[in-house]
Amino acid sequence: MSATHDRTLALLSGMTDGERKFNFIKFLFDRHELDENDLYNLLVRSIERNPRYYFEAITHSDLLKYMWRRFQAYPEALARALVRVSPELFYGNPEWVTRLIIRLQSDKRLGAELGMITVGPRHGTGSGSAHLAIAIDESLLAAIPRDVQDLDVECRIRELLYWYSRDRDLGAEFARDEIAKAGNAYEVQVWTSARDQMERYSDEVYDRVVPTLNDRLFPAVHVRWWLDRSRNETRVLNIGDTGTYKTSYAVIAMREAGCKRVLVFCAPNARTNWERELKLYYPHLRGTGRIEVLQSARDAELIAANAEFVIVGYTTLIHRSVIDALKSQSIDGIIWDESHYGKNVVGSSPAKRALGALEVIHAHAGSVKKIVANSATPWENSPEEIAALACVLRPELFADPKSFLRSGAYASPRFLRALLETCILDIGLHEVRDLPEITPKPWEDLFAAEALEMTPAQAALYQHLLDYVPEDDQDGDSLKVINGMDGSKKVRYLLYACDMPHVLARLADYDWPEEVERAFETPELSAKLVWLRQRIDAAIGTSKIVVASGLYVQGVTQPVKDDDEILWIGKLLQEWYGEDTVLLLDGSVTIGDNRDALIQRWREDPTARILLVSMKTCPDSINLSVTTKPNPTLQELLVIGFALDWKPWKQFLGRFWREGLTLRMRYVCPTLRGTVDEARMELNRRKWASLTRFRSRVPPTQEEWAEYSQDDASSLIGFMRSPKEWVSLINNDVRGAGEASAASYLERNSGLSTNGEIFARSFFAAQEGMASGHIARHMLYVLQEGLIPGGILTDPSRILDAGCGPATLARTLGLPVMGVDLNPWMIQVAKEAAPELTQNIRVGRISALPREWEGRFRLTVASMVLDWTALGSAQDSERLTALRELVRVSDPHGLIWLTFNQSALDDSLFRAWTDGLKQAGCELLPLTGLVVPVAEASKKTPDFAFWSIVFTPAGNTITFRDPGPFKFRFENGHLKNRRARGTRTVDTRNVEPVMYDRFIVKDPSPRGHEVSDTAAVRQTLLSELGRWAKVGGKPIPIQQRAVELFGTDWRTLERLRQRGIISWETA
Repeated sequence: MSATHDRTLALLSGMTDGERKFNFIKFLFDRHELDENDLYNLLVRSIERNPRYYFEAITHSDLLKYMWRRFQAYPEALARALVRVSPELFYGNPEWVTRLIIRLQSDKRLGAELGMITVGPRHGTGSGSAHLAIAIDESLLAAIPRDVQDLDVECRIRELLYWYSRDRDLGAEFARDEIAKAGNAYEVQVWTSARDQMERYSDEVYDRVVPTLNDRLFPAVHVRWWLDRSRNETRVLNIGDTGTYKTSYAVIAMREAGCKRVLVFCAPNARTNWERELKLYYPHLRGTGRIEVLQSARDAELIAANAEFVIVGYTTLIHRSVIDALKSQSIDGIIWDESHYGKNVVGSSPAKRALGALEVIHAHAGSVKKIVANSATPWENSPEEIAALACVLRPELFADPKSFLRSGAYASPRFLRALLETCILDIGLHEVRDLPEITPKPWEDLFAAEALEMTPAQAALYQHLLDYVPEDDQDGDSLKVINGMDGSKKVRYLLYACDMPHVLARLADYDWPEEVERAFETPELSAKLVWLRQRIDAAIGTSKIVVASGLYVQGVTQPVKDDDEILWIGKLLQEWYGEDTVLLLDGSVTIGDNRDALIQRWREDPTARILLVSMKTCPDSINLSVTTKPNPTLQELLVIGFALDWKPWKQFLGRFWREGLTLRMRYVCPTLRGTVDEARMELNRRKWASLTRFRSRVPPTQEEWAEYSQDDASSLIGFMRSPKEWVSLINNDVRGAGEASAASYLERNSGLSTNGEIFARSFFAAQEGMASGHIARHMLYVLQEGLIPGGILTDPSRILDAGCGPATLARTLGLPVMGVDLNPWMIQVAKEAAPELTQNIRVGRISALPREWEGRFRLTVASMVLDWTALGSAQDSERLTALRELVRVSDPHGLIWLTFNQSALDDSLFRAWTDGLKQAGCELLPLTGLVVPVAEASKKTPDFAFWSIVFTPAGNTITFRDPGPFKFRFENGHLKNRRARGTRTVDTRNVEPVMYDRFIVKDPSPRGHEVSDTAAVRQTLLSELGRWAKVGGKPIPIQQRAVELFGTDWRTLERLRQRGIISWETA
């Protein structure tokens, strides 16, 4: 990619979203100056910054609103419908529009408004949100293309699946009701067609398959739907939820395709289950030799001639003799169960089992009639793990994993689009099965994170590790081998400090703080253990409780290195609640009778109340659902994710929330705020988000692809940011985006909270050592030494801090000045920190200040906030609107003080700002210039400086017409820089921040000079005294402190007194 092309993309990213921008993008795309990947990444960034633009585009059209109403529960279908009816608006790109829809639906405000779309009657305005009501007429219905109608039918079928899965008559009744309620002929036609197809599915007869199973229609109606959809597809990926009968679909699909001998790859402990299921579905398979299960390598040479299914565990595929024997068989159907077992086929130590499976599959590629891959989670950690799956689904593109890499597809995020052209089957368990209530709903909040604070001793331990443990393992690590954890030494130790701090006591040669040494002896060191005991105490009288560990075995279900002196969770639980009450399930419980007996007791025995389980030992076929009937002492199943793994939490929940469960279920993941534990939660959420987008056929962006391609430990380090780094990151993400986009961004979830809370709390924590703190101290000097004792600012209610953050100016001055901030969390943090000073601050935007504030303030401060506004054009510039608002609420003779980070402007841009203000009619004051700390003044390039512009309307009418002069450096295309998440390096040094409080003011013009802050304050005060004495027509009383500001130049004040401009304030 050329430097010119890079600059073009950066320039387009920095433009304000609007019709002009998108017409320009389309113009470049039509001229082939932008490719599809460029377009996709530009548009994705745009919807993250400004979703309202697209919201308004959709709600402007009745047809688009009607499409949204019809398809809003199905993002992929909705995207295809929107693109089909309005290709120009959506660039003909359904993958991007799917992402847009997910973004809009997740927005708290826009999602709620879109959810209120109603269809208005032919006569009247309808109900709900009037401006979103849709006027239905024949011309609108006639504009719906035929393929969109077919898509609508498919979505109604998915709604009917829920009812037909319970009872055919119930499904037919529901369809009749929907047909009767339909508001027009189009909807009648759609529902009728959907019902007719469901009836056809229900009547379908499958050769030699049992017609019912457990007194239910077999195969299930949604499986019949899958079979119909994939009838003409040779290679299929089924990503339906755990428990949605993917097994029965795969088996019947083979028979329907005419396969005579089918090879089944599965987990070793699932072989017996596969054999049992096959005999249930097809009674004739109960005959001798019809099903061959390979229990060992020797069995591969003894496959019966009449075998219709050959079941092979992945561990058997490490033997060359097995691979060769399977390649020699006449195989025409392959089922690849739990296909994510095929990961790790590339690299320095590829998994032999996965390579063996691929070799066998490729050997039969020419004769195979059907291949079905099953996995609810196609990858566990990152998309690179689907290299083997890509080879199976698209052999014409990728002959083997290495060719997959060499093709360049791996380097391009858009390879997913090509890969997903094959048939994908999907359904959620809740869409087709009546299960007990689950709280929260996994499809809405998968992790249910509950924020905890570390105990004081635990916080001391954590900080000690941050300060003193090195990143690498050059000194060795006696803990590394205990649980086989990856990542740097620091990350491993920090995770232990969060989840099992007592394990660190094994490091006997470590010089721990005294309070930590004492705390190692008690469970109260760990906030999670304290929380766990309280939670179990509250629930054990009416619940069965699962405590799950993903990363650890030793220290959880087993002692650490057989050292029973170190506290471990299993021992604690048994001491607290009794050995007979607590079951321990990990790899030490051997597969077979022992494990089966333990699982049966857990599922059926009401006295087995607690299951402490290693998530690593819960394979995909295991069923841990509780079958005990509810009674007054047993009503709920509580699943606690005590220490999450990197693997999908949803898969683990599926071991419990599945058919057979008799109790309502609740789950929760305790997470320590502000730690690597919170970073791990965010990493898991992002992994799940990537899988969600995969299901919806949404390709990742380049930045996301780089993030997904990192290993877990590296990604985790990327989320471990200091407060100062969080502030810098979020500032970078929203600058120039506009206040509406920034507000939307701040509402987005991140870790345990939202971007807004993280930004506010990080800002507050780091403020003193950042630009905001330095600027506040400079303002304190200016006001406390000059303008307040000088009689200019005597009433705090006439000072406005616009973009006040955590009440920065109020807390610095110790005065309850007025304030507004875009971020509600800034207001919350301010009120927590200084309730006595924050009664006059509120949530608000500087581009829309309260009308009643007209002409109110003698000083209006906007410190480092204008760079969040969008520059726009002369007609729609939010930045000009913000400047007009700052002037409007200020007294016609008041002061307006703008500050900016040094990096926001350069000399020429600063002159453009000051010239633009003067052309608008403003007068500049001596505090205007580059403000540099006294300690940095001698340096050619100071470590810190900021730009200050102080001006007054001076009673003039101020007119802003052109936004051109009011640009920032980042709005110059070649300087646009957005930091990708997950790429930083943690600096472990505990550096004491510098706090500047005295400054000089430099004029950056070629002939400019510099003055001390004292001199600048004197000059400003003299200017203001003259102005306000003239406006008020009487002398202004000044305090002794203002007199002392002038020192030996006291005669200047005496002359002002003699002229009647000032008077001495008397006590």
